Amino acid sequence: MDQQEQKFESLENFLESSLSTHTDVSIELLYQSIGAKGISDLSSGLQKCSNLKSLKLDLESNEIGAQDAAILGSGLVSCDNLTNLYLNLGENHIGDEGISSIGSALAKCTKLTTLSMNLEKSQIGASGIQEFASSLGKCSNLSSFELNAFRSSIGETFASNLVSGLANCSNLSALKLQFKNNEIGNLGAQNLGSALSNCSNLQNLTLDLSSNSIGNEGLQDLSSGLAKCSNLTSLVLTLMENNIDEESTSCLGSALTNCVNLSKLILELNINRIGNKGALNLCAALGNCNKLSDLHLDLTENNIQNESDFAAALAKSASIQILTLRLWDNNLEANGAINLCSGLANSDKIQTLNLYLNENKIGNEGAQGMSQSLSKCLNLSSLTLELSGNSIGNNGVSGLGSALTNFSNLSKLSLNLGINDISKEGAENLGSSLTKCANLSILDLDIYNNKIGNDGASSLVSSLKKCSKLQTLNINLYQNEIEQSVQIKLKNKLQKIKGLTTLINIVEDVDDEDL
Repeated sequence: MDQQEQKFESLENFLESSLSTHTDVSIELLYQSIGAKGISDLSSGLQKCSNLKSLKLDLESNEIGAQDAAILGSGLVSCDNLTNLYLNLGENHIGDEGISSIGSALAKCTKLTTLSMNLEKSQIGASGIQEFASSLGKCSNLSSFELNAFRSSIGETFASNLVSGLANCSNLSALKLQFKNNEIGNLGAQNLGSALSNCSNLQNLTLDLSSNSIGNEGLQDLSSGLAKCSNLTSLVLTLMENNIDEESTSCLGSALTNCVNLSKLILELNINRIGNKGALNLCAALGNCNKLSDLHLDLTENNIQNESDFAAALAKSASIQILTLRLWDNNLEANGAINLCSGLANSDKIQTLNLYLNENKIGNEGAQGMSQSLSKCLNLSSLTLELSGNSIGNNGVSGLGSALTNFSNLSKLSLNLGINDISKEGAENLGSSLTKCANLSILDLDIYNNKIGNDGASSLVSSLKKCSKLQTLNINLYQNEIEQSVQIKLKNKLQKIKGLTTLINIVEDVDDEDL
């Protein structure tokens, strides 16, 4: 049986340990300025770890140069049985020569299956990463590779050179690349798309291309490359804060329909210029992804206004069971919220629904209307509603509560109604409705910064005591005009709810010694 991970936070302790017996080691030396002497000693120690299978090596910010990287590589080569490696060389100055030496060393680790690296701010250019990736192509057993190069000024060809080299890793099925804030631009996205088209065996792909000045042309070319990754089952694509509008979003949707095995998609397009038409075209395409069962779509700050009916397009999907929509700050208003939920009401497949509609001017009318529509989603077992900052009052929250009573299968509920206009009546009605959710076992209830007062809070907590199957409760009543003496009583009541195995509560700032 393999050992549990042995953790070392000083080089001296590692070197004094029984090196030849280690199989799973974590060496955390970040910000210790070990320099050339330390790297040499570390390499010598690694050469004696003949049985090492898993290594986590954190060397961030240690004044490591190109020659030091080569010496470190000579130590890694001696770890003949290494299968899993995490290597953090961020904020050093290893440069092209250093990363090339690391690649040459790893090419000789023939049993390596999982490799994760951090090269943030390590002064590596396109030529160095190309040589590194070409060396990795010799790791015939490599199945998973992850690289973080956040804010490293990698430019237009770095990403494509890396992926082109990785295309030679015939068993590579999982790839995660974090390239946020790197001046990739349209040309870089085009090159990356072309390189990805050759990675035919990829099943799991994560790409973070946030804040890279990618526009329509770049996204269209990237989409064309993704369309050829026909074996993808899971895709996480983050394109936050670029220059994307409705035209390229439609192309992305069409491309994803060619990923015929895609079952999980996380698509983060927040802070772009997609608009109503772009959202509709994208969702119409995603609705045709026949194996897609889990969709997370972030369209925060995209000027999607109240007449949009993109949700109805998603509801036509015969496969989506888990749906997360993030639509913060989109000026949906009442009509937009109602249209959104009316569209979703047409789906009888969705079992888990997460709606993030914070700061959308929904109001009472919107809350009541969306509640009536949501009440038709009879198969929901898990529901998240984020509605903070929407000017929702008692009528709106009462409508929401009434809708909840229709979900006979609901076992998990997360409800955020912070920064609204809810008072005693709304809290009482919500509590009464929650008692009718017969199968509710997990409840996250956030009503901070309202005006429910002493009586409203007491009534709500009394109702929660009647939720007979409740096991986990997280409740936040902060800033609700509740007197301290009442807060103490409420905390006592919450702690005495029968059946609870987990309780997190925030009722102002009451110290435990006051209970």
